[in-house]
Amino acid sequence: MVDKELLKELIKRYIKVTLDDGSIHSGFIGNPEDFQDEMPVNMILVNGLMRDSVEINRVVDVEFPDREDNLKLNITSDK
Repeated sequence: MVDKELLKELIKRYIKVTLDDGSIHSGFIGNPEDFQDEMPVNMILVNGLMRDSVEINRVVDVEFPDREDNLKLNITSDK
């Protein structure tokens, strides 16, 4: 199980979590206010337009995946 202090540090980072069933979920933590006082039951991961609710007690691993730097992508016009 991931401890509360680690999750507080992860709030502003893009993370990938693995659950006890082997499923992988990734995104930014979308409910950081829930971590201020006590450990919440669920963590919401936001990845683009997708939101995923993950039970914290099922998390067995946390990683920091490399994300594509899309600021360097060329923007083309059809004109």
